[in-house]
Amino acid sequence: MLKHFFDIQLSEGSSFSHILVIYKILHGIMSGKQYQSIAIGFPEYYCDQGINGTSTIGKTLRIFSTYSQLIELKNHPSLKNIASSEEVNFSPIAEVPPHAVPVRFIRDRSVDHYFLNCRKNENFREKAGALRRLPCISFTSSGFSSPHKKRHCFSVFVRREDADQHITGPYTNYGLSLSGSTVPWFE
Repeated sequence: MLKHFFDIQLSEGSSFSHILVIYKILHGIMSGKQYQSIAIGFPEYYCDQGINGTSTIGKTLRIFSTYSQLIELKNHPSLKNIASSEEVNFSPIAEVPPHAVPVRFIRDRSVDHYFLNCRKNENFREKAGALRRLPCISFTSSGFSSPHKKRHCFSVFVRREDADQHITGPYTNYGLSLSGSTVPWFE
């Protein structure tokens, strides 16, 4: 089980778009293999699958890992610049409370599948509409690998699942579950 965490929370009145920028910066930092033991949770995650459902990852990112890895992450130059902003609050590193329950935050790729098939098949449209209500984070690829490669936009749809037991890492470079790994859920 992941034992330590810190929160990155937007200050009152800050725009929701700031948390998306911070998440994208974290993704960039965590793209290296040395960060596969870092997980990201969304303590304010909400997803209503009703007809007029709303969804959000919330205005708080909860970062989990070992104490030493969290210190290293907090000292990364990109995060230090963000921490100096009045728009964002970084909590101190703390221990995960013993009452935390395991959950998974996963990238739901089925949404991509349904959207591709919507163009071809009417039967997929209804299912795609429901899946689209999942909270998502939009990215633009860097396109740095080749000067002739076009940048493209894509979304990472995030789904929360309850889990029966804690399963530690690895995690994706988005900080999401890989192979069933979980994060602690608590208020």
